[in-house]
Amino acid sequence: YAALPGAKAEATAVALALGGPGGLGSDRVNALIDDNDATRIINALFERRYRIVHVAGHGEPISRDEKTGAVIHLGGVVLSDGTFLGPNEIRSMRTVPELVFVNCCHLAQRDSSQTLQTAKPAKPFNRAEFASGVADALIGIGVRCVIAAGWAVEDAPAEKFATAFYAALLGGA
Repeated sequence: YAALPGAKAEATAVALALGGPGGLGSDRVNALIDDNDATRIINALFERRYRIVHVAGHGEPISRDEKTGAVIHLGGVVLSDGTFLGPNEIRSMRTVPELVFVNCCHLAQRDSSQTLQTAKPAKPFNRAEFASGVADALIGIGVRCVIAAGWAVEDAPAEKFATAFYAALLGGA
């Protein structure tokens, strides 16, 4: 997976919005921006209670049984060492967050051999359906508000949307 400087910029901006003036205070924000160790990230999620979890990065799509359509692997955010942050990990947290904002602009990405194939697949890949599957899984474990995009987004608008969202939330909206 390639480095995502736009995701890092978004995470930094969100941490500043939540922890800075008018926010929750830096002591209440645990930003894991430069940490590429999956074990430390997962442990940080388990060590204390969170009301909000914001994630920006690469994603791995849901895999389903071809015959039954049953979910085999929920996928999730790519961390490191073959480790993913997905609904199963969030379900193992001390408390279920009230809000999970998953901004993985490549969450529903397919490789070019699948995307550009000339033969019509039995069932086309539906990015919005996939994003709703992730959102449904999070809601299913009790998350009250889930924000997840089913399409690729540009870095600058993604950062602007996230910071505007948190500014409105902190402003009482």
